[in-house]
Amino acid sequence: MRAVILVDESGSLDDDAVRREKEAAQLLAFSSLTPDSEIAVVGFGSSNGEAGQHAVEVYCPLTKAEPAKQQFFVDCIDRLHRREPSEGADTDHAAAMTQALSILGRAQEGRPSFIFLLTDGRLDVANSPQYGQPGARNTEAQRRVDSQVAAARSNGVQIWPLGFGDADQAALDRFAAGGAQQTCNNLPDNQPKARVVTSPDVVARSLFEAIGSASCAQTTEFDTGKLSPGSPVELTVSIPEISTDGVIAVIKGDSRVEVSYVDPNGKEVGDTREFDGSIFTRSTANGTVESLRVQNPRPGTWKIRLTAPADVPPGQIVGAAAMWQGVLQAVVGLNPPVPQPGQQAVVSVQLQTRDGAIDDPDTLDGIQFGVRMSGDSIEQQTVRLTNDGREGDAVAGDAEYSGHITVPPDAKGALTFVGTIDGPGVVGASTVYTTVVAAQASPITASLQLGRGRGHVAPGGSLTGSVVVDNTDGQARTLSLQLRNLSNGARATIDPATIASQQRGRGEHRLTVTFGEDTALGATSGTVILVDAANPSTVLAWSRLNADVGRPASLLERFWWLWVLALAVVLALLLLAAWLRQTDRRVRDVSDVTVYLSRGGQPMGHLQARSDTGSRFPFVVLDATGVAPHLDHSYGGGGGYAVTRNRHRVLQLRTADGTTRDISAGMPVEIEAGLALTVTAAVRDDQPFSTVPGSDDLYERAGDHRGSADSWAGHGAGRASAPAGSYDPVSGADQSEVTTWIPGGPSQRPAPSGFNPPASPEPPPGGGRSPRNDDLFD
Repeated sequence: MRAVILVDESGSLDDDAVRREKEAAQLLAFSSLTPDSEIAVVGFGSSNGEAGQHAVEVYCPLTKAEPAKQQFFVDCIDRLHRREPSEGADTDHAAAMTQALSILGRAQEGRPSFIFLLTDGRLDVANSPQYGQPGARNTEAQRRVDSQVAAARSNGVQIWPLGFGDADQAALDRFAAGGAQQTCNNLPDNQPKARVVTSPDVVARSLFEAIGSASCAQTTEFDTGKLSPGSPVELTVSIPEISTDGVIAVIKGDSRVEVSYVDPNGKEVGDTREFDGSIFTRSTANGTVESLRVQNPRPGTWKIRLTAPADVPPGQIVGAAAMWQGVLQAVVGLNPPVPQPGQQAVVSVQLQTRDGAIDDPDTLDGIQFGVRMSGDSIEQQTVRLTNDGREGDAVAGDAEYSGHITVPPDAKGALTFVGTIDGPGVVGASTVYTTVVAAQASPITASLQLGRGRGHVAPGGSLTGSVVVDNTDGQARTLSLQLRNLSNGARATIDPATIASQQRGRGEHRLTVTFGEDTALGATSGTVILVDAANPSTVLAWSRLNADVGRPASLLERFWWLWVLALAVVLALLLLAAWLRQTDRRVRDVSDVTVYLSRGGQPMGHLQARSDTGSRFPFVVLDATGVAPHLDHSYGGGGGYAVTRNRHRVLQLRTADGTTRDISAGMPVEIEAGLALTVTAAVRDDQPFSTVPGSDDLYERAGDHRGSADSWAGHGAGRASAPAGSYDPVSGADQSEVTTWIPGGPSQRPAPSGFNPPASPEPPPGGGRSPRNDDLFD
């Protein structure tokens, strides 16, 4: 676009209104969807006949709004100010319009021209002598305004007024209606219109909407928040899939506020030039407004994060909004490609962005498109299109719209189909499909098939299809296969380039579309057509080309399930190992052990393992040769004793000389200096043998004390009751029914004279097995 923003500098403004006008001017400079837009900024007041006064001041001459020039715009826009009476502080709309038209001249083909008028009041030149006598000056000035508005219309320049404060709505409406009315589409919302807002606070936002409407772009509502030092604000804007160009505008209020941009995938992209198929252009960050322009933006919700330095006043209002536009093309197809008079044909339309066809019908909500048919001998007709699988539409919901149309019986000569597009935020590029009305049935017909739906291919890969040709007159012909309407960046070739039909009958031919190594990634679309090489304007058959081009999957991506399975196996093995280690620790744990020391059957004391002992209970015998030998815990060093359990739950004793032997719980073991150790252990839930009297005993034979607790019926280990008045070394109490486990002897046999082992209501773990080399469970 080419645009001039006229900014009111009259004395009725306050400082906040001027600040808002500056924001609006920066927004215009930074919000253009294309970097080749040219912007000029002009301030206006009045010239009241005093020396040095000028009704208008060109602060920023017409300049491209490219990144290299954005600091220039920040600096020149900053010169806008509220005029003092000595500078000419009235409101001269006539001089402002004259200056704007002198800058823009006549609108250029393909580059629309706009005047954006920001004013807070009414036309007032009562103090300007150049408009004649004092009583008639405003009338004369209004006549000149009307003349300039008419000149704007004839020059193709649109006028978009934005008023605030005491602005005259009716006068601003005349500005909008008087300028050029042609727009980039046929929607009423894109016609020039005046806006009047009640507060300067929303001037910039309202101008942003006006810029979007003038550009046939769609804008989002501003998401706003309050920014304070140390409390960042996150704002969001949404960009739809149909967008091909977008700009995110941010009103910071203070140039020191820092801004970052995060795409819908969570990638921070503000300082990136290209990423994921998008091209980014970030404006300068030195103004109170900044923006991020994105070509081919990723659709979805974008996040804008603002951070304030410590010296920014709390409660700073910030805002962000998006402007987007979809540049679409309606690709028209006809079947049969060369219809006869009176024949019913199917017209189909597929909408494409610059990156490929749109295959999601929900994306097309609100978009109006269609096809018009005209010809040398027929009047223009409109084709009704549907996407419901009926009336000529092949597949419902595939975003390819089709409809029937009957060629008039008297039609002859050229036949033209034109696709049209209208919709919010949409700029349509019409596609013209031209054919002829066949005077008679064609001697050669064909059909072309390239698969249904969207193919998937890697760069360097190919898609296949087939062509069936029916030759009814036997005349030799050469047919040509061609690719048309390829998406931007798509690189593809078709093979074979020609097909020879040499004789009467039907022939089927294979075709291959091969994508180049340098082809663009992502959605790709186009059309494959078959024409008569002798008459290339005659299309015999055609088919849509829709493909997703992507890099081939890596081994990790292709065999992900194998990696998941391997990970699951490793995890299971780790869990099993952990369980086995835990089980082994529990089996070997000796924290339930108590060791008794005796000499000649007389108790000398006992030592109980601590609850955190684990798999080894170390202890020492102190004063072994003295009169008061006793036990104590060992805290390191050698020469002591230790009780352990093996993996079969058998207790083991390591003696002072370093040897290790299996022991039976409750059985004394002789050690040094006539001393004996007796080890007992609490009955545990994980004991491998039954301790219930009368249960089976694998070692049930006389004199073998390895068996489990049983009634043994006169064999194996016996269960004896201690005589009344025996001493218990654990409690020191008299025990009349203390039982113990001793080798040999009959059931209920008393313990040997002078020995009082500890009371145990149940046999010790392992069934009281004594060590033997032939122990199956050792």
